[in-house]
Amino acid sequence: MNVLIVEDEWIVSEELKEVFLSRGAKQVWQAADGSTASNVIKSIQLGVVILDIVLEGTIDGLEIANKLLTLREDCSNIFLSSYYDQKAREKLSLIKPMAILHKPCTTMELMGILHQNQLLA
Repeated sequence: MNVLIVEDEWIVSEELKEVFLSRGAKQVWQAADGSTASNVIKSIQLGVVILDIVLEGTIDGLEIANKLLTLREDCSNIFLSSYYDQKAREKLSLIKPMAILHKPCTTMELMGILHQNQLLA
């Protein structure tokens, strides 16, 4: 499985990358902003995208998820964010992510979602 981590906190992104690689992900891409994430989504066949809602730049995680739905219908998305207000909830209800995890979350929580949805062995 190919994974994209869209997270502007470097330490969080690196930790997630190591978790996925140690659990058998084929390849893991990282993007700290929406523009980079959009380019990866257009060019790489992905199995799952982990998204923060608030990112540096003008494109947020919600916009990236909408783009993902348009370009890669078969790709799963999981939000991992500490930002979750009413406006975000409304947008997320339209995106219908596989899961919404609140920071800080444990590796066990994330892996549980992936195993439950048969994305990792």
